Amino acid sequence: MASKTGVNVTERGTPLPRFLIVAAVIVPVMVLFTIWGGVPEGQTTAFGIGIALLVAGVVGFLMLSWHLLYRPLPAGIKQPAIQPIPARARQALAALLGVGALAIVIGGFWDEVWHRLYSLPFGDDFFWRPHLLMYFGFLTVTLVGFGGLYLIAARGKGTFQQRFRANPLVGMLVLVALLLMVVLPADPIWHGIYGADLTAWSIPHQLLFVSFVMIMLVTTVIQLSLVPARPWRSVLHVNGYDVLPILMSAAILMGPLQLFTTDWDQVDQIGFIREMRPDWVLMAITVAIATFAGVVAVRSLRMVGAATLIGVLALGFRYVFIQVFEAQQVMSISAWVVALPPLIALDVWLARAGRRDRSRWWMEAAVMGAAGVLISMPLMGQLYPYLDASISALAVVGIGLAAVGAAWLGGQIGEGLATAPRQVEAERSGARLMAIPVGALAAMVAFMVFFISTATPPV
Repeated sequence: MASKTGVNVTERGTPLPRFLIVAAVIVPVMVLFTIWGGVPEGQTTAFGIGIALLVAGVVGFLMLSWHLLYRPLPAGIKQPAIQPIPARARQALAALLGVGALAIVIGGFWDEVWHRLYSLPFGDDFFWRPHLLMYFGFLTVTLVGFGGLYLIAARGKGTFQQRFRANPLVGMLVLVALLLMVVLPADPIWHGIYGADLTAWSIPHQLLFVSFVMIMLVTTVIQLSLVPARPWRSVLHVNGYDVLPILMSAAILMGPLQLFTTDWDQVDQIGFIREMRPDWVLMAITVAIATFAGVVAVRSLRMVGAATLIGVLALGFRYVFIQVFEAQQVMSISAWVVALPPLIALDVWLARAGRRDRSRWWMEAAVMGAAGVLISMPLMGQLYPYLDASISALAVVGIGLAAVGAAWLGGQIGEGLATAPRQVEAERSGARLMAIPVGALAAMVAFMVFFISTATPPV
């Protein structure tokens, strides 16, 4: 039903089985990737214990989120009315989170470039410029999360469930900041116990990128709360309120794709990588990340063409970063080129007359998976000539399953973002609100130019 503030309020929670399905999809994939990432010699048991502890933390976080935001309330406890947050405050929150998210993505790219170029050992890189940029992003998100927790604890009324649901946007922000605070120390602790990672796929790295993606999703939902729910439209009708969500979806395509495909760019280690993983895994990962980011973008914005747009933006940003950091010898744009055909296929599918409202996640999975097998797989053979790009039955099954899982998860999240409570103020001024993110992004660009151009390489 609708509250007097114009906010959509639901009195029914989400049952536990859906969250268990999410856990059943995410956890086995994380464990499989960790094993494919390499098990330290002689530490199999200790390594398994570490994985189990971190997986338990992931499941615990999902359960906490479900309990606070989605669990059906006990009999006799009323669903609270949404407490409106001024539009300027929400726009400021979205701008701060967006700046923090972009700082993390750019810092992560820069960090890998310097590690590749200068081979600085673990521990000596703690205070170098790439890490400082990432710390800035972490600190921004954490401080905003603490501010949200203060609002819920000091000004909210009722049980914690009621307080979180009276401020769902703030509640989601608090949970993401909490996850970030837990997973950030996990990586140095992991290194302290097991030594240097054999590849990039350690479970602390995976958890870090899950938290990064959640920051981008929370930024998107806060930004979308400023405008009423809109019908399907084309990318030609994009407006200022869409810019931040589009950037966040492009960032989702940039960060995880960097983490999960970087091993194949290290040609000197390709023999070791191929011993641990089938060659088609690269294509399956690329299709999965492209499918997730593309489905989230088109469904949250209700915008045909958004998937292609974020693919082009991510590819463009990747190319520009490589040029700026002079990383042509150690980084490539190959994975982002391979990701484009499934994204274009999704938009072509949705552009067909009558397909937008009737399209289902499994249809989108089939379209993007087919594009991955028939178009991107041969393209992968050209860009990664040292891999076997033959289309086998196992490759089709693996890529298909990746597309199905990513499309289902992306569809659930995208629809959730599109239908989340809106707090649209009749008197809001679009021009004044737009000045907040525009000013924040301009300040960030100016800061980045100074911070990066004045950095001294560790040589």
